[in-house]
Amino acid sequence: MKIIIIMTILVGLFILAGCSSQSQIEKEYKIGASLSLTGAGSNLGQPTLKGMEMAVNEINANGGINGYKLKVLAQDNKFDLTESVNGVSFLLNTEDPDVFTSLFTLPTNAVSSILKENQKPLLYEAFSRTVVHDNEYAFKSNFDSISGCEELTQYLKDNIKYEKLGVIFAQADYSQECLQGIKKVEPDV
Repeated sequence: MKIIIIMTILVGLFILAGCSSQSQIEKEYKIGASLSLTGAGSNLGQPTLKGMEMAVNEINANGGINGYKLKVLAQDNKFDLTESVNGVSFLLNTEDPDVFTSLFTLPTNAVSSILKENQKPLLYEAFSRTVVHDNEYAFKSNFDSISGCEELTQYLKDNIKYEKLGVIFAQADYSQECLQGIKKVEPDV
């Protein structure tokens, strides 16, 4: 998890090198974080924020990035679409972060178009690829539905004896992507 957080910050900073409109006087990169800090998803949102803060503190203690300090600005999206949009809009209007990060498909989908419209890089961790396809400023990390489900199905095929594989999914884009991965190994699912 720490590696993903550090990689997300570093990738964001490389993106910022070409996208930042901040003056040299401020010497600060702002990272907007839309995370589930309470309610559903807080079991991942809270440690993600804690990990980001630890990484930022370490980077800042070592002089920052090219003399720029980092600052994390987190908003609790409560795993709610309206809260996600309101939190990102608040950050855009009050702090204007250079880059954003988000967890989970649904909150990320909710804020992607706003960030695309504002030409803000978005580094997200979610199963779905849809945000990357719809937003040229979005970058995905973490588990990928298609390849992850393909690997899981290959493991099942190689190690578990079954006659016919069946799946039950929620109506969500990552479910459809997962099914694509499964069908690469088991076309007759």
